[in-house]
Amino acid sequence: MAVLFNSIPGSGLVAPLTAFELNSAGAFTGNSRALVIGHTTTAGTLAADTPTFLGSQQDADRLTGSGSMAREMFRLVRQNAPVQEVWGTAPAETGAAATWTLTVAAAAVGTAGAAYLDIMGERISLSISAVDTTTTIAAALAAAINAYYNPLTGASLQVTAAAAVAVVTATFRHKGTIGNDTDFFIPPISGNIFALTGALTVAVGVAGTGVPTLTNSLAAMLDNQYDMVVCPWSDTASLATCIAAMNDTSGRWSYSRQSYGHVFTVAEGTTSALTTLGLTYNDRHLTVIGRPVVAPQPAYLWAAGFVGRVAPWLGDYTNGGVSRNQSNLIVQGLQPPRDRTSWYGYAVRNTLVQSGISTWTGDDFGNLCIDKLVTTNRVGPSAAPDLTFRDVQTLFQSMHSLRRLRADVNAAHGNKGLVQKNPSGNPALVAPADIWGTMVGSLYGLSDAGILKNPDQMAAALRVEIDASTPTRVNTFLALDNVHPLDVIAANATLYALGVPKAA
Repeated sequence: MAVLFNSIPGSGLVAPLTAFELNSAGAFTGNSRALVIGHTTTAGTLAADTPTFLGSQQDADRLTGSGSMAREMFRLVRQNAPVQEVWGTAPAETGAAATWTLTVAAAAVGTAGAAYLDIMGERISLSISAVDTTTTIAAALAAAINAYYNPLTGASLQVTAAAAVAVVTATFRHKGTIGNDTDFFIPPISGNIFALTGALTVAVGVAGTGVPTLTNSLAAMLDNQYDMVVCPWSDTASLATCIAAMNDTSGRWSYSRQSYGHVFTVAEGTTSALTTLGLTYNDRHLTVIGRPVVAPQPAYLWAAGFVGRVAPWLGDYTNGGVSRNQSNLIVQGLQPPRDRTSWYGYAVRNTLVQSGISTWTGDDFGNLCIDKLVTTNRVGPSAAPDLTFRDVQTLFQSMHSLRRLRADVNAAHGNKGLVQKNPSGNPALVAPADIWGTMVGSLYGLSDAGILKNPDQMAAALRVEIDASTPTRVNTFLALDNVHPLDVIAANATLYALGVPKAA
């Protein structure tokens, strides 16, 4: 069999020479990249609508600004996935920022002790003396909010504060409705002066208005790899833009682009509203996590935390992590709603999942846990129920499988001539049987990696043939059989009071 060279000429070399050329045999490796979409502060240097690599928390602070929502979203991803590759992009703000008033009353005066206020799940603490006035307490509270930083987790607040007499006005750092679910909570713990009746009153000042347009941020992804896109907004216009960016006809999942990706977001509302929302969509590239409106951390941090928690598994294309059930994974840095009556029971979670809404649970120790992440895809092209693309794992299995198959075929058969048969084994030529063999090897490799299963059956169903009308084209049929997560275990436990009967 002849030897094929990519650089050394096959003829014309006469002068003495010992020449080596170095080529890659094509050792494919997968990589997973996350993109967080969030606002930055004026102190950040990140250009608007420009995906930029965030290598560390220091990078995020510098590029997005201390206390920005984008900075905190990066922190939540990395808190759950310490080595995850994360990029950030910032759409322009629009509308008005949300504000709140924190009014200190006489009940807080005259007693020395500690005062606590939780903002976004972070505890603000003050030391109050018996001679402090409502004005001095308000000033101290504003200063504590502005100076807050959690040295253990790196958390900061997306609100600023200003005091005037006995009233603190807290303002969300960014314009828009995104700040409206910021949680202020006076913990009813012993010794908390703010918990005394009437000592501190929290009220909404101005509700935030406005939702940014995501078109430019998503368009700026081009066809660069972003497997997980964290979207803070779940309004109709934002979701429509995300769906358009990912669509299978002309978007990132189309045959002409093959850049792929999956959008994760969080929607708030009653279970009825969330069910209705889920039934509104039928998109395989969109995951919507449902939750009540009131929770310690805002929805955009939930989206970042959930993505961070599953990123190491969804990006595990070597040991089968992408195929695993994700139930009961604890999401670091987040807490479930304080009102346990708002936690979803099994019946509600089951209904939400069937409606295309992803679910969560809380454990006995107050941890927020993943229950099941699904896409909003429920029915097929004929509107009949179709579970093929329900599980989020399926989309990530598909991403890697298609990338692996494409890379293996291109590495083995790129830049060759096409023939029906190649009996002499000319390395410059390739026949359908050669491509079939390469693809079968890929299918077995994907099966060994725990992504696909039943490689013998997949190989038997694989067809590779030269197109009848275009002699430069090969058509293939791939029957892919993906591994499914183990979600349900059903057991019939029968008690025999008089002993288990012997088997016949």
